[in-house]
Amino acid sequence: MLLVVSAAPTSQSLPDREAPTASSRVQSSGQSGATNKGASRSESGDDRLHYPELPAQTEGESGDLPGKDRTAPPAPHDPEAEAGGVVPQVPADQAYVAVNSNIPHFSNEDISSTQAYEDYGQLDTYGRVTAANAVLGQELMPDEDRGDISAIRPTGWKQAKYPTVDGGWLYNRSHLIGYQLTGENANIRNLMTGTRYFNVEGMLPFENYVANYIEETGNHVRYRVTPVFEGENMLASGVYMEAFSIEDNGAGIKFNVFVPNRQPQVAIDYRTGASRGQEGPLETDDLPSLPKE
Repeated sequence: MLLVVSAAPTSQSLPDREAPTASSRVQSSGQSGATNKGASRSESGDDRLHYPELPAQTEGESGDLPGKDRTAPPAPHDPEAEAGGVVPQVPADQAYVAVNSNIPHFSNEDISSTQAYEDYGQLDTYGRVTAANAVLGQELMPDEDRGDISAIRPTGWKQAKYPTVDGGWLYNRSHLIGYQLTGENANIRNLMTGTRYFNVEGMLPFENYVANYIEETGNHVRYRVTPVFEGENMLASGVYMEAFSIEDNGAGIKFNVFVPNRQPQVAIDYRTGASRGQEGPLETDDLPSLPKE
């Protein structure tokens, strides 16, 4: 059965169909300091921690980022239902919705240590990704750009090109935990099939939000991304993203959102990843591998 998503503005143009590299996902503000691994992820180029905003032409249409002075929109929540594949209702003109009043489901033990680690769940019996967990810190951040990940073909990967999709190609190889946070490249347990809208408008602002905070403060963030697959679907319906800053007890970072895996003006069959739009698909082949620099 095809899920039809209503029209919405496309996002800003980015050249690569996959998640952008460490240096391109957020504009660099210069050389990093001695304790600051990798290119700087600050969009503003100043030294102040700020809550990243969506591009001006889509701000408000994809939902405002939850911040210190904003109230998370109400949403249904059931932890057991989440694990069973229940998908919250997200308005068609929003890229995400807050759940559980924007409060993550971490136990006291989960947020008791600042020892950095990353853990990617085993693929399930259908070869689908499962939850990814981490305590993020500067020590995990990469000091080089992302490598080639084109050899990975996650479940639901049926690439198609549409004139209504930014960059043309519908799908990205979306990192559960963004490359700029842990430096994971072609890790099959950290890559899922995600639409361009899901990747750039949904997950990326929160990934940059966390990366900016870590680089500005040197603190650590408990982080979890949980994909939701309904039944035997090969394409995830979306992901839950949870984060909590440890040293300041959530004062700097605290969110719990669901990001739906959808694309405006494209109908998607989540059983297989097949798609169709009002125009297209123009092509149904994968892009050639990009040359390594």
